[in-house]
Formats: sequence, C-alpha cells, structure tokens
Amino acid sequence: MSRTALLAVRNVRRYFPLYGGLFGRQTQLLKALDGVSIDVWAGRTVGIVGESGCGKSTLARTVLLLEQPDAGEVTFDGKAIFSLRGAELKAYRRQVQIVFQDPYASLPARMSVQTVLTEPLAIHGIGDESTRHARAA
Repeated sequence: MSRTALLAVRNVRRYFPLYGGLFGRQTQLLKALDGVSIDVWAGRTVGIVGESGCGKSTLARTVLLLEQPDAGEVTFDGKAIFSLRGAELKAYRRQVQIVFQDPYASLPARMSVQTVLTEPLAIHGIGDESTRHARAA
C-alpha cells in the first residue's frame, strides 16, 4: 500500500473580493477557503459536509481547477495539478469528479439515467456508443 495520498490538498486558500459603497470599491475579502488541507487515499471515499456557505463547493471546484486558488498546493498521484494545461488537464479531469448533493442537479428529469451515465464517457471519447451503453447497463 502506498504511503502517499492519491489526492493531497495542502493549505489551499481562495478569497473573493466583496465590493460596495458609492464607488464600488473592494470593501472586504470573503475567505471561502483559508488554509484547507485534506488527504484522500486510494480506494477510499471522502465526504465533505458542512453548513451552507462554508466552502464545500469552492473546495471541490478548486480541486477540479474550475476555480484558481490564491495559495496552496494540490497533488494527484504525486503530480502538482495547478500547473496542468491542455491534454494533461483533460486526463486529470477524467480521473476526478464531484458528486453533487442536489439530486435535481445530479439527475435531471429531462435526461434518462442511461444518458446521464453515458454522456461523460462520450465527452471523453471512451468507447463507442454500444460499449458506453453496455458499460452504463
């Protein structure tokens, strides 16, 4: 068993400026993430829980590189992810995902379960249509 976490998040910070006043100047910083660290080991599942607005989604979006952090480091399988671009970023995103807590966003009524399961495979060019359908089944 490896002694290195598959996903290692170290001291990640993500602050958002808040603007206000007569001239729309920055009035304060919202500290969505302030020194967050977590390890996810291979074969394990981690759930992030907390009250609304505590930074759960910001953490997930930062780990997926949908948000750029202000500080910190994230490594996946020993490789720093904040510098990934192009094909390397696409390959990384094939290996990680968010499972949203909102069932209406996760399983839209306008799409069949088959479509929900096969769409990401098609986006990433995995298999042909019949292979994707068999895999989803």
